Amino acid sequence: MYIHEYGDPSLPALVLLHPMEVTGEELYALFSRHLAGRYHIISPDQGGHGSSGPYVSEFEEAGALRDWLVKRGYARIRLLYGASMGGCAAYELMKMPELRFEKVWIDGTGFAPDARFMNWMMREMFLRKLKSVRKDPSKPSANLIKMYGPDFEPMMRANFAKLSEADITNICRACSRRKLQKVSGAIHLEWGEKDPNLKSALPQVKTYLPTAEVVTRGGYGHCGYMAFHTREYVREMEAFINQEV
Repeated sequence: MYIHEYGDPSLPALVLLHPMEVTGEELYALFSRHLAGRYHIISPDQGGHGSSGPYVSEFEEAGALRDWLVKRGYARIRLLYGASMGGCAAYELMKMPELRFEKVWIDGTGFAPDARFMNWMMREMFLRKLKSVRKDPSKPSANLIKMYGPDFEPMMRANFAKLSEADITNICRACSRRKLQKVSGAIHLEWGEKDPNLKSALPQVKTYLPTAEVVTRGGYGHCGYMAFHTREYVREMEAFINQEV
């Protein structure tokens, strides 16, 4: 993990954990232009992305960030945000007693205890995709354009090409398992209506995240609403930050 910081450290802190194929710097750039308030933003590159080393596990990512936050005195965070892969580490952070997150927003993350078929299916799909991208790195991905739009596609394709096969194997494993533990608080969870993680997540959410508000984005796939409606998405997130608990 390579940690980027932006803004005045005396301001309320937001932690942003990016999805696969987006770096911490890119997520910061996407979100910061739409925030009305002023914040101190911590937006790491997780394993396999940006300036980080390899991706090993969600536990290693969460542990590295916890150690960094505690060392610098960030015991209280205004918002913890995690999308897809980033939500895997975010959930582990939520369970750590050393930190307090006033609000949590997780998008598109799976909450199945052990989705072995999903793990295998994702890994095979992404390894085939990696082979194709490496064969012709300049060729746009029609599937990425369909799922996330033409503005996101070049960024996602370029980041994907830098992943190793080990990174992909470990990310797919992280995204298809959760070490479930009950967590409460002001939590927003969302999925696209077509997200394959939605159906298996809902029963677990009722048991292990009982205070969470759950939003389903009609007509969208995995993290699709965030990509196509970034401005509206960030404004909803900021309104959630400012809600009275």
